[in-house]
Amino acid sequence: MLKIKRRDAPTRTRSRNLRLTEASSRLIDHEGGVLTQELAAELSPSIVSLASFDGEELYSQCTGMVVQNDKLGASFVTSRDLVTRDSSFIRTLRIKVHLPNGEVVNASVQYYSEDHNMLVVTTKFFADLRAVSLPQVQVESSTQLLAASFCRMSGKFCVTTGVLTDSPPGVNTHEIMWSTCEITEDGSGGPLVDLYGNVVGMNLCWTEGKTSFVPAKRIVECIHRLGLWAYLDSTPTPWNFRSEGSSSENGSTKGSENKNQEPCGVWCDLNQALYKKLSPSIICVAIFDGDALHFECTGMVIDRELSSASFLTTGSVFESLDEDPLNDLTIKVRLPNDQLVRGWLHFYLPPYGFAVIITHSLPPFLDLRVACLRNDMHVESSAELLAVRRCFDSGKLVSTRGSLIHGTQTGGIHKEVHKLSTCKIIEAASGGPLVDCDGNIIGMNYYDGGETSFVPSNFISERLRFDELSWAASKDPSRTNEIQQSSTPHSYSPKELTDDELKHILSPWRCDGFRNRVNAILLAKGYPLPSFADDGMYLKWDFEEGFGRDILSEPTSRVASKMARSVVALASFVVDKPEDSGEHRKEEKIARKFACTGVFIECSGSTTRILTSASLVRSGDGKNIHREWKIEVCLPSKRRLDGTLQHYDLKYNVAVVSIKGVCSYRAAKLDETSQTEVGAQVVALGRGFESGKLMATEGAVTAKRSRSYCEELQISTCKITKAGIGGPLVDSDGNFVGMNFYDMDQTPFLSRVRILELMRCFKAERTVSVAAQTLDKSEIPSWPVPDPEWFYPSRYPKPRYVEYEKFE
Repeated sequence: MLKIKRRDAPTRTRSRNLRLTEASSRLIDHEGGVLTQELAAELSPSIVSLASFDGEELYSQCTGMVVQNDKLGASFVTSRDLVTRDSSFIRTLRIKVHLPNGEVVNASVQYYSEDHNMLVVTTKFFADLRAVSLPQVQVESSTQLLAASFCRMSGKFCVTTGVLTDSPPGVNTHEIMWSTCEITEDGSGGPLVDLYGNVVGMNLCWTEGKTSFVPAKRIVECIHRLGLWAYLDSTPTPWNFRSEGSSSENGSTKGSENKNQEPCGVWCDLNQALYKKLSPSIICVAIFDGDALHFECTGMVIDRELSSASFLTTGSVFESLDEDPLNDLTIKVRLPNDQLVRGWLHFYLPPYGFAVIITHSLPPFLDLRVACLRNDMHVESSAELLAVRRCFDSGKLVSTRGSLIHGTQTGGIHKEVHKLSTCKIIEAASGGPLVDCDGNIIGMNYYDGGETSFVPSNFISERLRFDELSWAASKDPSRTNEIQQSSTPHSYSPKELTDDELKHILSPWRCDGFRNRVNAILLAKGYPLPSFADDGMYLKWDFEEGFGRDILSEPTSRVASKMARSVVALASFVVDKPEDSGEHRKEEKIARKFACTGVFIECSGSTTRILTSASLVRSGDGKNIHREWKIEVCLPSKRRLDGTLQHYDLKYNVAVVSIKGVCSYRAAKLDETSQTEVGAQVVALGRGFESGKLMATEGAVTAKRSRSYCEELQISTCKITKAGIGGPLVDSDGNFVGMNFYDMDQTPFLSRVRILELMRCFKAERTVSVAAQTLDKSEIPSWPVPDPEWFYPSRYPKPRYVEYEKFE
């Protein structure tokens, strides 16, 4: 074990080199080059010590990791043992956090999860703290790992080394992994990292010569369940926390059942494979009359956009309502990450027993997947089936078993489309999927008193495809007149309200203490201020919106891990430069203008070059650049460096930025051949500038060509956000395919071949800045990027359902 005395953290006025030197001195390397200076600097600001007290008496102590730190507060994840006794949460304990600079502050519980063995506590913002990196990396059995901890009493920072290992005999390994790193009680809750500083997991305890730890992907699930990384999420007040109950032997969760219903069948947890496959596609819908729960059911995701989604569910609740059913009722949707959002009835098909609910309030980074409703699904009568539902109170996903019954349901309009199963469900499971043991969706369950029927997935698929044109039109505000003239029964949607009309129904965005802080953050990030205060409002087309899933497929995870050290984030800023008056004043950043992704393409000595988009410094009309803007680069370690614009091309929207003092990163090889034929599987990568988070999403190369900006742009099916502009598109082996750009309908990319030609021009010192000026400015594409703007749900009046008047 390495024990190093922790010194006071350097002040913000010291140079970056001094911070690196002092951080390294706290991690003296006695094991032959394991701890580099850069790794020491990366770990030091992200690890704290926590202690809980029962009155004045010390109750427990452990280590913690910084998972969020911004102007609204800091959050730390640690072991739940800090506040538990005999697996029970103790609310009366006081918690103190010992920061890296030696300061001690009070903290409050923000989130407690017995299932994940995790606790999240929160305190105020501290500039010297830095959130840990939580990428989805693949760890081999031979990979050397470091377990870090910080002792509160001794003030010593401890690091031990080890590798992955098997679990001890007879020990339950559900969602837990093991390493040979030795830790003490103080090390519980501390990070387990690889030699690049990527967090592999959170250490729990030393047992039988091995240390158990929670894998990083479970930490990510826990953090996103809490919504820490949602845009402008407010810090909770002390003890205003969320707690998950523990599962009983039959898989139910305390408080998860609808108190007014008794379960008809045996409801059990899904196995891990089915849970991972189905959970992102299943939601729960609840209808409230004031504060009273009127109805609860399950639903499936059938359409997903950046901040909106559509959900298929049962229409049975609307059959018993009045002609205008939702005037006094509120629809709430429980998402897979346990968050609640407001919903609206989009349309209702009474003869078939299903309805579609929409929302425009999806949080960023949400893993929400469209359910696969295949039209070729067939199932044998003897096959085992599962009826799946999501509980509204707990958000838990449970299932009950059954099999297919031959024949169709009798009675009722169009009931011949309903099939029967032996699954015994309750009303809250109506609208949920009926699946086989491989997770393939057979149909949508329908609760009808004594028997369980379901609408087959092939019928749903055909019906939704039949209505696809008018349905898509009804979601597009720009086509309101076309919608109102459509003869499709469910295509009615009221005209959107103007700003003048919103003034009569919404309060203005008034300034107060909290909103002044929000305004300052928005202006510093270059975002517009809201005009109104509306429930569910959000900023769309911002640079913080992520893309891809947090739990990646194995091939995508492998590529992301390989490229993680090559992908950076960049931002440009307007700065206030001091006048030449003899006063020694540094440049001050006034507002951010743009943020995007880049990739290392060359490391030479102490200089590294980054390929990115020229939108980073492009003027509003797209015909010029702003040389006076300051460029800042966020490295994979979240360290920030100043960048210098070296080359740019306005026609192809390509730029090269250089940084100094970094030469140890892996550069993408542009000259290596990659898979670019139509249908080739590719991965789009990006990195958030504020969070430093690596993002990845998979797709394929298509035969399409872009019809805007530049005809040479190809199209992939990867779905990215503005944060992914300038990011690399790579094949399944991590070879460079091209550079991504953003379009609201598709993802164009510039091919590797064209980029190589531009790089040769740059090296020949035929600076594109000069060449671009020789072009007629009318020949330079503008490469537009949508500006951030506020979405107000009240702008679009609540849709009303319209029944079919005639059925054949």
